[in-house]
Amino acid sequence: MDSKVIPPNLGESFRHLFRLCVALNDADRDEAFRVRHDVYCRDLHWEAERPDGMESDAYDAHSIQCLIRTNDAQQQRVGCLRIVLPNPNNPAEPLPVESTCAQTIDRSLLDPRHLERRRLAEVSRLAIVHDYRRRKEEQAEPGTIQPRDFGTRAQPRFPFIPVGLFLAAFAVAEVLEIEHLLVLTEPRLAQHFNRIGFDIRQIGGAIEHRGVRVPSVMYTSLVIQNLRPMLRPMWRMIRAEIRRELAAAGPDALPWLPGGVHIPFPESGS
Repeated sequence: MDSKVIPPNLGESFRHLFRLCVALNDADRDEAFRVRHDVYCRDLHWEAERPDGMESDAYDAHSIQCLIRTNDAQQQRVGCLRIVLPNPNNPAEPLPVESTCAQTIDRSLLDPRHLERRRLAEVSRLAIVHDYRRRKEEQAEPGTIQPRDFGTRAQPRFPFIPVGLFLAAFAVAEVLEIEHLLVLTEPRLAQHFNRIGFDIRQIGGAIEHRGVRVPSVMYTSLVIQNLRPMLRPMWRMIRAEIRRELAAAGPDALPWLPGGVHIPFPESGS
């Protein structure tokens, strides 16, 4: 991971290096699909290459894409992830991890089938372009965190890209009043995210899915409440930007939200 030396204020440093947006138009969504194609199809060969150079699936019809670009004149695409919401035409239809881990989810810990579906979503398709996954151990994963990404006591570092994308997912979930975020993750990534206050709780046995993966859940309100102090400036900056974008776009930007539920988009100045 192309982590950076930690400055006094993570929010200001992130703003200096990157621009993060919610893809609320076709051009931005296509950019996210191109990142996914570069990583999942060309780099990792997990999906077949597409003639149009964009990787997408049926879940993207009711997903929200988050995209990071460099904050410079080139505005190069760097990474993305998506938040999959329930199918508005069939809210009971399983989310991807519910299908993939149907036999391994421990329903005594959490049974997604019994949750209010509009308060449930899934975070998936984390993808970071090759130039930001330079180390050998990163080449086999679309986006990960290693212990060295946090540096040492003498020279601390920070993995801005994956952390920024997940903070964007929490900001979107907060606005849409989504409390349960499912994720199928590699165990190491969950361990390193827990280190900075992303409380990822395993809810079932491991499966083999492009490597060892475990079904897990993040509770939006708990993650926000328990973020480490050093992360809060970055969270406040990303949260404010996401809320401004959603407020400016209005509910019409997401017409397929499940059940036609009124979503309390914030005022621009909040």
